[in-house]
Amino acid sequence: MTSGIQQFVVSVLILIPCWSVSFAQTDEIPDFEPDAGVTLGLGFGLGGGIFNVSYSHPLFGGMVSGSYRRGAQLNLDVGGNGPEGTLDDFDLLYGLTKSNDQIIMSISAGVSYLIFEDWDSSNELRRTIGFPIEGQFLNKVSETVALGFILYANINSYHTTGGFILCVRLG
Repeated sequence: MTSGIQQFVVSVLILIPCWSVSFAQTDEIPDFEPDAGVTLGLGFGLGGGIFNVSYSHPLFGGMVSGSYRRGAQLNLDVGGNGPEGTLDDFDLLYGLTKSNDQIIMSISAGVSYLIFEDWDSSNELRRTIGFPIEGQFLNKVSETVALGFILYANINSYHTTGGFILCVRLG
C-alpha cells in the first residue's frame, strides 16, 4: 500500500510543474472554460480491458466529473480455470482544467466506490471506497468533438487499479 501512495505523490509532484510550463507558452491564445461534455473510451488497465463513460461540468472555476468504469480481468490460464473477474468503478472527481481552441487538459481527484467480482480465487464479491486520480489530454477536432486519452489510478484497500484509455469527448 505504501508504494502506491509513494507513486501517487511522485506523479503529482511531476505533473504540477509540467502543468504550469505547458500553458506558460500559450499566452497569446485565449483560455476557454470547457463546456459540459460526455466522454466515452476504451482501454487497458491493471488486470484487463476497461470501458469508460463520464460526464463533466464546469463548477467554481474547475470541473466536476462523474465517471463509471467497467473492467474485465484477463484470464491468462490456458486451462480456463483462472479467475475471470469484473470491476465496477464509480467515481466523483473535481479538478483543474485548462483549455484553448485546440486542446483540453485536466487533472482531477475525488472519491470512488468499487465493486470487485470474482477478482481472486475466493470468488467473493468485494466492495471498497477508493481515492481516484485522473489526467486527460484531448485534441479538439471540431467545436463539439475532441479525441485523446485518459490516464487514471485508483488507490483503495483491496486492489489498486490504473490504466490508459483512448477516448472521444462530445460537448
